Order: sequence, then structure tokens, then C-alpha cells
Amino acid sequence: MYSFCLPPAHTPCASVNTISEALHDGDSLNGKEQKIVVIDLVNFLVVALFFSLLVFTLESYSQQSRWRLAKETAGNPIAAVDIYRRDPDTLYAIGSKILRSADRGQHWDTVNAWGTDVGALKVDPTNSQILYLSRFGFTIQGNDVSTSTDGGYNWSPVFIGRIFPAPVIEIDPVDPKTVYVGAGPSYILRTTDRGQTWDTTTYPGGNYFTSLAIDPANDSVLYAGYYTGIFKSTDKGRSWIELALGVQIDNATHLGVDPNNTNIVYAGIFGRGVYKSTDGGGKWVQKNNGLGVGDQAIKVLTINPKNSNDIFMGLSSDSGSIIFRSIDGGDRWFAFSDGLPSLHSSISALVVDTVNNRIYAGGVGIYILDSLTTSAPVEAETELTPLRRTVRMVKLGGKDNCGYGSTAIYKGIEDRSCPRGRVWVTIG
Repeated sequence: MYSFCLPPAHTPCASVNTISEALHDGDSLNGKEQKIVVIDLVNFLVVALFFSLLVFTLESYSQQSRWRLAKETAGNPIAAVDIYRRDPDTLYAIGSKILRSADRGQHWDTVNAWGTDVGALKVDPTNSQILYLSRFGFTIQGNDVSTSTDGGYNWSPVFIGRIFPAPVIEIDPVDPKTVYVGAGPSYILRTTDRGQTWDTTTYPGGNYFTSLAIDPANDSVLYAGYYTGIFKSTDKGRSWIELALGVQIDNATHLGVDPNNTNIVYAGIFGRGVYKSTDGGGKWVQKNNGLGVGDQAIKVLTINPKNSNDIFMGLSSDSGSIIFRSIDGGDRWFAFSDGLPSLHSSISALVVDTVNNRIYAGGVGIYILDSLTTSAPVEAETELTPLRRTVRMVKLGGKDNCGYGSTAIYKGIEDRSCPRGRVWVTIG
């Protein structure tokens, strides 16, 4: 004799020896009905196997999706993290000091005692010794921008003491000699020779510069995010137009351009959530499915370069998830914070290592997720949910009024025994 149980726990077990176990004395089935019951019992076994595989899948997902803290970074409030793309074992970060790892974040060494709680850091994609740094800063007036050519040990200032921070650094994805940096509160500087000389782009018109995104297929196209709006240039910053989002922007804006379809642009706006454009910023649609009101304090937005439907957001939260993820281009978001702190926490940096399929997050310490899965988590069912469906039941007995009729079906599983609850089988 074999026994089978369906999850959830309150679902009765089916003890299957012979078909007659499901029948009362004196009841009988015709040939057609016997065939239906046998087929349904086979389907029952298939459903039981499915649930077993589902539980295994959920356990595997949980194990693969748990963040872990890089121990040498504990307690260090991280403002920025970046990867050297030619050798992603090499990473740099800045928080209360400048850090470097040469082994995928397993160990971190202090490179320089400089620190910041608001800042940006980028590594030249062709030379890991060339770094660009924005920090809040040398003086109390505001942000400072500096460059290093020896891996962060020594720095040369670009400017010192701008009023109000503008923690923005972006390296041109087409021409890495060209770099844009924020000069607080609202201006954008540019170098075309890796920091030897600098000039100023035309002022876009917004207040408090917070992000810059460069079209990876056409580096003449720039998107600049401000507290007061989003602006677009098609001539490398010589002229700008303001984009109409459809709602008033009154806080920090974080931008990203889809590397596989550069007409797609994302804007994560602190306090308002996510907006998406599929025509280069002409029209925007809000994409907050899965985000609550308390899940919109966005501090960073990152697109997976290898799979551009895979998007990550870092948030500030007093009591909830601090990272959300979408695997369908922003259509649905889900919490992605297993292993991260949840009380009075925030994430200011997110960077994806596409070679080793992992991701780094900067909060109070650097967190590492060692393997990115490609599916959203599935919540296990704890209740059998009735479906709106009517079926003709097989007559198994008449002593307690069991017979033909309509009944609730639970996830495609139905009670076909008399009295009810002795045998559950799939229907379809």
C-alpha cells in the first residue's frame, strides 16, 4: 500500500490500495467511471511530485539568493562600489575609507584614509590604477572631485569645496577617456583626456544634480537627473531639453539606459518610484507594481548589463526591504533583501559582476550575493485556494448525499470520496 499527502498540511492524505478503498460497501462503478478514477489517481501522483519539486526549488532559490557581509567591511558606511571590468576580481569602494579587493570581495585592504558618507567612485575600464572620486569632502562647503593614477594611494584634486554635494561620476562607455562628474550643486564637468584637463558642459537647467546616464550605443546622448527634472542632450552636453515625466519631480532622480535597447530609459525617483520610457524619454509610464508606499525611497538604480530586463534598486528604509529587483523590465518588483539588515538601513551602491554572475551592494558594509538566479521567488501556498470552476463529479456513493453536482476545486484538486475528505484527486 502507498500513502500520499499533498501540501499544505491540512489536506487529507490519500491511502491508495485498491479502487474499492474509496467506495462504500455495495457501491459500484461502471467501466468508464473506473477509468476516470484510475486516471485521476495517476494525475494525483503527478501533482504530488510537482509540489515536491516546488518545495525543492524554493529551498534552492532561498539558498542562492542570500546576501552575505564581507567581514572586513562591517560597520563601514559604503557610499560607492565599482568593478574593474577587465578583471572583475578587482574592486574598489569608498565609505569611511577607500578600500580595494583583489579576490572578488573576499578580503578588503585600506588604500587611503579618505572617507565620505556621500560620494561616487569609478574605475577606468582599461586601467585599474586610474580612479575618479567624488566625496563630501575636503572642506565643509561641499563635494570635491579628485583623480588617482596609482590605484588610490595618491590623489590630484580637480576642484575643492563646491557648495552642496553632487555625487555623480560616469565614464563614457564608447570612449573611456571621456568622463563626466558633478560639480555641486547643479553643474557637470567633462574631461576628454582621462582627467588631464576639464571643461564645463552647458548647464541643463535643473537644481541639485543627482545622476547621469549615457547611451551606450550613441555617446552623444546624455540623460541628466536632478531634484527638479530630467534633461536630455543629443550633442554631448552642448544643449539640453527637459523631458516631461507627467508628474512633478521634487527629489533625487536616478537614471539608467537599457544597453540592449537604448530607447528604453528608467528613472527611479526618491519618494515616487520607478518610471519607464520606451522612446528615449518622450513618454513615461509608472512601474511600481510590487512596490509599496514605503518602498520608494530610491537611492540607486542598476541594470544588469548581461540581461537588461534584470534591474535592481537600492532603497532607504526604517523597517523593510532595502533592495528590490525586477526580472521583466520593471513590470513587477519583488523584495531581494534576504540576509540584509532591515531596521534603519539603506543601500547606496549596487554593481553587477557579469563575468562571475554576482552582485555587490554598499550599505553599512559591503554585501555580496554569490550567484544570481534568473527567476522571481515564488511564495508557497498555505491555503487551498478555490477556483471558479464547476465540474461533474463521479458518483462514488450515495449514503451521505455525495453525488453529481458542483463543488469548489482547490488548485485543480477535488474531493471525490464519500464521506468527503477521504481521497483527493486532480481534475482537468
